Amino acid sequence: MNNKYSIIVLSCKKFSDMWVNNIVLFDKYWSDRPDLFLITDFDDVSIKNSNPSVKRSLRMIDSSMSGRLLESINKIAKTDYIFLTLDDYYVSKKVDCESINELIEIMSKNSIDYCRLFKEKKVPGSFLGEKTKYKKLPLVSTYEVNFYPSIWKTSALKSVIKQDEDIWKTEVRLTKRFRENKLNGIAVYNNNIFPFVDVVRKGKYLPKGISFIKRNGLYLSSRPVISKRETTELFFKNLFSNSKIIPNNIKSKLKNHYKKMGGTIYSEYENTED
Repeated sequence: MNNKYSIIVLSCKKFSDMWVNNIVLFDKYWSDRPDLFLITDFDDVSIKNSNPSVKRSLRMIDSSMSGRLLESINKIAKTDYIFLTLDDYYVSKKVDCESINELIEIMSKNSIDYCRLFKEKKVPGSFLGEKTKYKKLPLVSTYEVNFYPSIWKTSALKSVIKQDEDIWKTEVRLTKRFRENKLNGIAVYNNNIFPFVDVVRKGKYLPKGISFIKRNGLYLSSRPVISKRETTELFFKNLFSNSKIIPNNIKSKLKNHYKKMGGTIYSEYENTED
């Protein structure tokens, strides 16, 4: 089964301090993994030389993040399926390879193009499957398809990514593009298949991320820590964006205030193609 899929970890120069930790954790918790490619726009020789596994995995592509992803699909990860994750999601426990293999079989047999290994964004409906339970994505809400750790049919991933597009604008447009391309997606709510810790938000360490790094004896860089105020702002931003109770006029005022403060509301780019 390992020759059916490969792993892509998307990264960039600003996150080079996370490369060694990523590889150390993959070696520890997914030692029998298929080929792993850490895709970045920057070739840090000192980091490569400090860890042989990083040297084997690192691939530098001089392009935007969406361009790097496209080129890695076309020229590097030449498999039918891609296990896609980001550099700030640290593997935290042993990966359930058996369930990943089963999910790829399910995807192959049922013409499924995407499997999200995370419950957010939650979707209605009953669970399907015999052993590994999953839900079919209705593809009606923004972010049903997203860049949380996931398994993609390679051709489907290629069809929804555009060259030199802001990757966060890409993410908000994924569900819409799935509908338009008549693609199919599922979500697994079992966090034990690919257990991970989100260690960075908005380029800054989350407190739980720092705790995980220290607890596991990993490298802690000089990256700043997110403040309590920023954490509160993010909480309320997500609350207001996702709440069905708060009136739309209040949401609109809060969004306008956030934009005046220099923030970007990526959900507003869902139906644009700039």
